[in-house]
Amino acid sequence: MLPLVGAIIDHTDKRMQIGQATAFSMGVVTLAQACVSHDTWFFVTCLQVVSICAYTFHNLAQLAYLPELTANLEQKEGVEAADKERNVINSQGTFWMFATEVVTIIVVYGVGTVVGAGNVDTAAIGQAMIGVFILFVYWLIWSAKSDALGWRHRFLARGKLKEVPEGQSLVTTGFRQIASTLCGLKAKYPYVFLLLIGVMIIDAAFGAFSTIAVTYMKYELDADNTLVTVIILILLVVSLPSAIAARVAMDRFGPFHVAIATSLYMGLVTAVAPFLLHGATDKAQQLARELMPIFAVMWGVGFGVYYPCIQATYTMIIPAGSEAELMGLYYFCTKVLSWAPPLLFVVFNNWTGEQKAGLWVLAAFFLLGTIPYCMLDLEKARDMVAHTLQSRAKSPRSSAGLAEEGSVNKTTYSQETARVENRLTSNSLNSATSLALQEGL
Repeated sequence: MLPLVGAIIDHTDKRMQIGQATAFSMGVVTLAQACVSHDTWFFVTCLQVVSICAYTFHNLAQLAYLPELTANLEQKEGVEAADKERNVINSQGTFWMFATEVVTIIVVYGVGTVVGAGNVDTAAIGQAMIGVFILFVYWLIWSAKSDALGWRHRFLARGKLKEVPEGQSLVTTGFRQIASTLCGLKAKYPYVFLLLIGVMIIDAAFGAFSTIAVTYMKYELDADNTLVTVIILILLVVSLPSAIAARVAMDRFGPFHVAIATSLYMGLVTAVAPFLLHGATDKAQQLARELMPIFAVMWGVGFGVYYPCIQATYTMIIPAGSEAELMGLYYFCTKVLSWAPPLLFVVFNNWTGEQKAGLWVLAAFFLLGTIPYCMLDLEKARDMVAHTLQSRAKSPRSSAGLAEEGSVNKTTYSQETARVENRLTSNSLNSATSLALQEGL
């Protein structure tokens, strides 16, 4: 549905309204899920579906603004200045994305531990806290009453980017536009198509990483829940400074080259891990548990650097006029193959009886995904879309100043705050309520 919803947004002037409605829905539904209990599990499960849809569509609406945030600066000061600002926006956006995960884990489970709550009660506490925060962020970003803070100006109404062809409805146009976009990208913008192929493969590995890594630690290394939690927290905490450091690397080498290097780095580290982290003997198992924090640090660096780099690259090479649709296609590509690594892990594990197969599957996805990246010519890709950029919507206020040393203005904070809103909702969907439904109910 993502490319379809994106196409609908591009053919109407309702982008802001969709962002408002889905953000408010996320807050209300998340609050309602705080009633989770043995008696309400079915109701909460139904709300989970609504939450996921609202989260996904809201993510699409706010991502559609991302390519426009540097349009003013590119027009006034040139491509180089716009690229530096784009690097800041994406690196700090990734920082806040992972920071909200760390904060969510520590605060929700910390409060649950202090009050002596079980899994179900902890889930209820988490849903309530996150719901309140989402509604606060909704007020900051989408409410007209927050204009005094200046945070809403990046998410204003946008006119329709395309007209619905005569004789077609909005829905049929959306479906036709999906096919047209897919065919058009391969024919007219082949480098965008290649980038999306790489994103599908590599993001499948990133998306399945936690599932496979936790399974590996539990069954291969006999790790307890405390060690697993500590390793995940180390990875997330290390990703925070790594995301900020990514800006320096992007400014010096370019986000695309850093993304390739990070993908290769993740592939090599993950491929080497099973040789050092194994449970062949009790001594080897103990050594592996001691080495796990070191690998968590190395993986955390990869997580923190890759995401801002690839997203900055994508927004550099997409044509103007279909921002919502193309960002929807990008988001779709980050999720569409997330099932593949776990499935291959199960297949190879049953075939070989080795838990190591899981990490090697991840390594293969990281390395294979770099092949389409290496076939991409970034300069040609940018030249192909240069003639479309004049039609890109621009923020009503100047966006200059982000890339100056030590400065962070409202462009970054508004986009990051929307990501915080999204990330907290994602965390609540995938942790608190899920935990209650799986273990408590």
